[in-house]
Amino acid sequence: MSFPPNATSPGTMPDPLTTLPKLPALDNTFGSLLLGTFGGLLLFRLTTHQAYRYFRMYPDDGMILKGLVAVVMIVETISSILSMHICYHYLVKNFFKPQALQYGIWSIDVYPLVSGISMVLSQSFFARRIWLVAPRFRPVVVFAGLLCLAEIGFFLAGSVKAFIIPTFQQYEDSQWLVSAGSTMAVIADTMLTAVLIYVLHKSRTGIKRTDSMIDVMIMYAVNTGLLTGVFNLLSMLFSFTQKKNLIWIAFGILAAKMYGTTLLAALNSRQSLAAQGSGIRNETSPFGTSGVSQPPRWSNAAGRGPKHREGVSSQLCPRPSTSDHDSNESMLGPKATTFGSDKGYTVSAGQTVLIR
Repeated sequence: MSFPPNATSPGTMPDPLTTLPKLPALDNTFGSLLLGTFGGLLLFRLTTHQAYRYFRMYPDDGMILKGLVAVVMIVETISSILSMHICYHYLVKNFFKPQALQYGIWSIDVYPLVSGISMVLSQSFFARRIWLVAPRFRPVVVFAGLLCLAEIGFFLAGSVKAFIIPTFQQYEDSQWLVSAGSTMAVIADTMLTAVLIYVLHKSRTGIKRTDSMIDVMIMYAVNTGLLTGVFNLLSMLFSFTQKKNLIWIAFGILAAKMYGTTLLAALNSRQSLAAQGSGIRNETSPFGTSGVSQPPRWSNAAGRGPKHREGVSSQLCPRPSTSDHDSNESMLGPKATTFGSDKGYTVSAGQTVLIR
């Protein structure tokens, strides 16, 4: 008796692998999550390098600013560890356990909240700088701050919901919480970037050297604001249109990592931009290392006691003052150049930390 080619003879055992549940598609789920983690770790490397340069180049910055950088690095480190744990749990530990791939692990549940904290830390820094430099735009800063509070609230709600809902399929109806947080971030970033560009543009004086420095600051503001905005928008769009995969998480990882990199790049660019504004040739770049070993400049201002460092860090980290003149000078630096003061705001070379 003969059997068809695809038939199984009576004495042949069926393949046991055919009885296992089918593995879900990994290319647009955990595969995209893995790629997002790779990109996030590359950005984390850049952020770590920037933090190292910051503490070497600006040892005289205030404790609040140094503390902010330290907190940002702690949050960035935690988010990187979480993303690596997610990939290991699903792609190594439970790769041949299809049922386990349907359930969320604690690290992926808490990740939206950690990302939101990283984003709000960077946004609050730039909002505070605009608050100090452009008092007439403080209502805009207040509104952006409220958006940041709503942003962290949505991310917190998304994490809480993830702990309550066990499976990815059930969480699809709650993804809008994370998308709403990304939307708040995009709106807040757009407002802060637009105000900064407007203030810088109105500060043009017609002096070639000064205007050239302002053009560079505007370019930084546009480019960095565009990067964070694009990745947040992509995360939001994929969350709404591709609910059954994890592509939106990959873009969310990249968007959150952009904020720490942007903050530290802005801090480290102060020296090079201030030198450009004063006409001093300086090869320090925001992503280089040539400015680490440069010696500080010292001056002895009249009526100010002993010698003190004259540099960008002293301009950006003011000390409290009692008089109006000293208060304004402490904000802008001892030798700040005032641009566009008739329009109700003042920008100096030392305030390039405003770059977004």
